[in-house]
Amino acid sequence: MQEQHAFGAPLGSAPHEPPPPAEYAAGLSAHRHGPHDDDTTSGAACLAAETIRYLCYATSHGGIATPSTVSAVTGELSAAACRLTQVLAQLAGWLDAQARAGRLGDDHHRPAAQVTADASTALMLAARHAADLAAALAAAQNLTGTLHPAAPAEAKP
Repeated sequence: MQEQHAFGAPLGSAPHEPPPPAEYAAGLSAHRHGPHDDDTTSGAACLAAETIRYLCYATSHGGIATPSTVSAVTGELSAAACRLTQVLAQLAGWLDAQARAGRLGDDHHRPAAQVTADASTALMLAARHAADLAAALAAAQNLTGTLHPAAPAEAKP
């Protein structure tokens, strides 16, 4: 198989434009069942961070024209935050299982079980915050779902 640029064009050719975010998300969703390894898992986390960066630009550079966009974005972010609670709990669970099995060490020679316990506590706290974030974003979605651009009679002078 010939090596490819990140968005599918063969190496040695000019890379084509990346797909629009919705298309990219659909393609990623099709691969949710794997294969999974350390690189794809950490790469997906990087993608999540870069997606938020994209939204930072989009929401400040003309990416919102109607209130329905705010409702859609808050709804999708609520779903992401809700899913984040599962990811964080699974990270904590993996660390705990590895520590119990004696498979972890620490570069600073601290007791791995204590470092793992502290990390798991931090991850579970983050999961609780993510659940609160998901609920707040869902409320914002519900509130903005009925908004629309004002008709001339509704607009304030």
